[in-house]
Amino acid sequence: MIQAWRYDDGEPVYMEAISSWTERQRPCWRCQVRSIYYGAEIENWFKSGVLSGDYDFVMRFNSGNPYIDIKIYEEKDAVAFLLRWA
Repeated sequence: MIQAWRYDDGEPVYMEAISSWTERQRPCWRCQVRSIYYGAEIENWFKSGVLSGDYDFVMRFNSGNPYIDIKIYEEKDAVAFLLRWA
């Protein structure tokens, strides 16, 4: 269910497709959840106040394969997320 789990240090990245550097971002733990069946459950879990820090999640559609793009900014919240959803 959870794919591409990684720590993003926020450093700029050169993108050849646009021949430009990205802006510096806030460090975070990132992942994608590629299951339309758990989307509402995960959204409700985030909104329930379980996490103490900041987070972002956005529903995306990739050629008919929807997924949720998630960013969690606090380490203890990232651990709580993994323990609940991995």
